[in-house]
Amino acid sequence: ANFLENSSQTMLLILVAGLKYPQLATGLGSIWVLGRSLFLYGYVYSGKPRGRGRLYGSFYLLAQGALWGLTSFGVARELISYF
Repeated sequence: ANFLENSSQTMLLILVAGLKYPQLATGLGSIWVLGRSLFLYGYVYSGKPRGRGRLYGSFYLLAQGALWGLTSFGVARELISYF
């Protein structure tokens, strides 16, 4: 369940950002998937106390933040050009 909790919003972010910036959204989405996979692996198999192995893939948060920013920028730019 931990692996899937951010996936729906990230898929939506990739979709919306990809309408305006398809290559950048694809790259950030790929980084997010890689980071989440390493996060899951570290969380389950690291053997470190209290799930500290999840830090292996914590860079997925940077990709997710970049997707939020890219989506917000693209939507704001479209709204400004609309008015």
